[in-house]
Amino acid sequence: MTDDTAEHRPTGEAPDVGKPDDTAAVNDTAAGSLPSLARDAAVGVGSAVVAGAIQGAVVGGAAGAAGGAAKSAAWSLLQDQRARRAVITGAIAALTVVILIVTGSAVVTAGLISSIGAGRDQNTAISVSNSGVDDATARHAEALGEQYRLPWPLVLAILQRKPDADIASFAGQVNTADPASENRDLTAGAVYQFAQRAMTIPTSGDGKVKSDAVTAVYTTALTAFGFSAPEAAAIVNQARSWALGEDACAQQASAASSTPQPSSSAGTQVGGRSWTDQELANARTVIGLSKAMFADDAEKAAVIALMVAVTESGLRNLANDGVVGPEDGSVDTSSYPELAYSLTLPNDGVGSDHASLGIMQQQAVYSWGAWQTSTWSSDPHGVIGRLMNPAYAAGKFLTVMNLSVPNWRTADNAAVAQSVQVSGPDAYSTSSAVAAALWASLSSDSPPVAPPVETGWAGAGTSGSSSAASCSASSVVSGDKRALANWILTSGKVLFLNDDAGYESPRKQLEMVAAGDTRCNLNLGILQLISVAANAIGQVTISSLNRNNDCTGTDSTSIAGSYHSIQGGGHAVDFAGPGATGADPTSMRIIAALLPYLPARAGTDPYYTFIGQSECRSAPLNLPAGVYEGNDTCNHLHVNISPAYNDTGLPNFDPSSTTPTPKATP
Repeated sequence: MTDDTAEHRPTGEAPDVGKPDDTAAVNDTAAGSLPSLARDAAVGVGSAVVAGAIQGAVVGGAAGAAGGAAKSAAWSLLQDQRARRAVITGAIAALTVVILIVTGSAVVTAGLISSIGAGRDQNTAISVSNSGVDDATARHAEALGEQYRLPWPLVLAILQRKPDADIASFAGQVNTADPASENRDLTAGAVYQFAQRAMTIPTSGDGKVKSDAVTAVYTTALTAFGFSAPEAAAIVNQARSWALGEDACAQQASAASSTPQPSSSAGTQVGGRSWTDQELANARTVIGLSKAMFADDAEKAAVIALMVAVTESGLRNLANDGVVGPEDGSVDTSSYPELAYSLTLPNDGVGSDHASLGIMQQQAVYSWGAWQTSTWSSDPHGVIGRLMNPAYAAGKFLTVMNLSVPNWRTADNAAVAQSVQVSGPDAYSTSSAVAAALWASLSSDSPPVAPPVETGWAGAGTSGSSSAASCSASSVVSGDKRALANWILTSGKVLFLNDDAGYESPRKQLEMVAAGDTRCNLNLGILQLISVAANAIGQVTISSLNRNNDCTGTDSTSIAGSYHSIQGGGHAVDFAGPGATGADPTSMRIIAALLPYLPARAGTDPYYTFIGQSECRSAPLNLPAGVYEGNDTCNHLHVNISPAYNDTGLPNFDPSSTTPTPKATP
């Protein structure tokens, strides 16, 4: 947290003193330390658990109680995304107590298994909600699905295309296509990847066979029902995406990668080489990540990453059998047998380069797949699961590249690749031409792909708050808070500090706004200023937005007079990062970029535009009338505006433009 203890306002205004460095961060993982807002949400979810358990017990005993509790909790959690992780322990405890009360039995194994299975239902409900479907519509589809013994995500996908569809008639077509009811489960064949907390359909083997059988049943029924073949395929793809619990960005990427590509028995020719559809799908993932992470330099980033993927794996997601070979030499191979776990995950073949995995052939025994406390020594399966996810592997490479090679935008591509990946001398230059050809061939229809949060990328979101708008990282919708918050999160142009500060984390607050949660207010004008700075500078870092108690759920952050806290909070932004003083070159460039947009104090408005760190600069700023500067500590750049612009945005910011543009002077 940046230190605002020395900030000064014009006469009569209170300083923005900020949070003491030794104040404990909010812990949102244990019921005993829930923030006040999460406590309220926990009560609501707990009530839903109890009600659902009692209702389920009426028809299904202990198992019904568990299933009913989990289903009701899932829908209740959708109303408060911040509480999902916080209340899970309490929900399970409430579930156990209710089962004992209702059934009078301590034998709850079946019920708990049912509850665990219902976790998939929760992910489905969250996925549907994040796609913009309202609760009432989803519940209606669920009721119809139960009535006609159909997957409710499939019913929902049909109703989205044909609101007056006769679901009873469609159910008859399904019964004709699958009279034995053997191929109805949209998640048939799926593999649960614990590292990603997600289900995926394998690209080969028994899992794919099972999934294809279900697809055949539903596409046959849908075409008999009157949909065209492309419409039927799109309905099944959307329904399965929801059933698997994919977020909106993953749904877009899945749709793009499943789009039929020109192919022949020899594969698709790009750059003088033949590629399978799966290899091209992996290339699209690399391109999509580059678009989301580096909007202005996507081509160069993608070409560098593609050079590595082409050289290392031929764009194949390679597993590792863990068998020690002569190429391993004197390396410690005692843990290599763990690598065989990768054979159980979706893969495109088996490699044999030491402990390498995935499309980038990153070494599992080192730090490539580590995330927080999940390391090779503590959680080898977690590491393997991440490296076998092409989005993680490529996203991790790009994250490390951006951190370890600051001049990658101007440096030689092969040299950058070698610096990050460390392979044989001049290993990557031979793939330069084909990487460029892949970009030229695939980039136009490869959508941005949000990097998994486990990559450590500062702009990465969490799976619970993605939305369709967040996948589009190339433009700014200037008059819409949710869309603009999504852009800030996924553009690759905004980095974040204080991710461990609970609900004081600016990233968490932006995720809440992007998801439509209004309890952490962020001034639309402040979001517009962040987009202006990010586009002008290329990349900025922010450390603080809203410090109002109603947002943070703590008693230590709301400071009287601070624009971070007044009027619901969120009317200020702190730009930070290495070397930030408010007078450093980056800070001065930010100030220069913001000046055309900063609103002058209006009439009797008690609030105003203010730029901090005046004592850190050698001379006063040349500011427009009605815009002020003042003192603040020299470790960030503070900017605030009046709460009057909270919902309307900046008066001189053109809302019709897809990039920040000042309004024309009359």
